[in-house]
Amino acid sequence: MNHKSGTIQTDITGTNKPISLAQFDPIYPLGGDFFLLYLAGLKIEEIIGCLKSLKKEVAILKKEDAFLKECLAKYGNPKDSRNSSTPPSKDENRPKANQSLCKPSCKRVGRQKGRERKTFEMTVTPDKIVEF
Repeated sequence: MNHKSGTIQTDITGTNKPISLAQFDPIYPLGGDFFLLYLAGLKIEEIIGCLKSLKKEVAILKKEDAFLKECLAKYGNPKDSRNSSTPPSKDENRPKANQSLCKPSCKRVGRQKGRERKTFEMTVTPDKIVEF
């Protein structure tokens, strides 16, 4: 660095392109990559424009990330027997043991009307007798 003239001599690209401190100050905080882009031949305005577009993209991505985190916290990803090792008995929306999976119909349950009722009756001659 030449303090008297206020320029920095560079020989990274082999061109010994002098950079004034006024040109170097906006680029230096951006990091070495932007400095190398300048040395590669991009104008400072192009580099700053690139940086502004990257900042806009980062802001959009941060908003999207916050929205997705909020949705995940709100709706969550509940674990059940299909997507984890929890047993099916621990599923929240599973049918109860006394709840039938069959849809109700208009038919009545049991025998038809008018048919006489038959049940098993004791016989006089059983096939087998078991004593307790």
